Amino acid sequence: MALSTIGDNYFAGGRNIVPDPDANKELADLINEMIAQINANESAVGSVGTDDVSNDSGVAGATATAALDQLATDIGALGSDDIANDSGVTGATASAALDTLDARAGTIVDDESLAVAATVTEHRFTATADGVIERFGAKAETAAAAGESCAVDVQINGTTALTAPVTLDDTAGTNYTAGTVDAAANTFTAGDVITVVKTYTAGGTPTPMTDISAPIQARLT
Repeated sequence: MALSTIGDNYFAGGRNIVPDPDANKELADLINEMIAQINANESAVGSVGTDDVSNDSGVAGATATAALDQLATDIGALGSDDIANDSGVTGATASAALDTLDARAGTIVDDESLAVAATVTEHRFTATADGVIERFGAKAETAAAAGESCAVDVQINGTTALTAPVTLDDTAGTNYTAGTVDAAANTFTAGDVITVVKTYTAGGTPTPMTDISAPIQARLT
């Protein structure tokens, strides 16, 4: 609804506001300018059609699909040198971040617990793609007795991927012990078989070690 303007001397007389002899703007002039602007704004809003405004209840399927397609295209076209922010991210920094994200996206963790300590070879997985073993370690839920131990190794097609097996003994207690992955022997290809070999040595009393777990962290490349 449009607003109507008021007369120039509407506030004159009884309200003790009289026209200024030097022709400066009066209160009525100011109010009328405000009314004119309000009417202009209302007119502008009223001229907006359904094609100019969209929301969750009114976006056409074709329009939404086109917008999503364009967004996917724009994202796909971004290179590491196109990414920056106010803190000054460089292309190299962005590339490193993207590499880290890619690495995490392909990471798998495999674990299996041996309830009763024994010498055993566990078939963990057959590789479905190329990759690398990144981390490996072992722990026992019940600590080894004196003289008792279990050497734990991760192997690719029967060949160790470590510089040396992880040894759990009475000094390790129930702590997780990390192995050292051999960077020259930790790569596998699709079809390779990854196993964990646990070699147990019995010891003294009071209680034998139990629940020996050995998680493998691998990344598909």
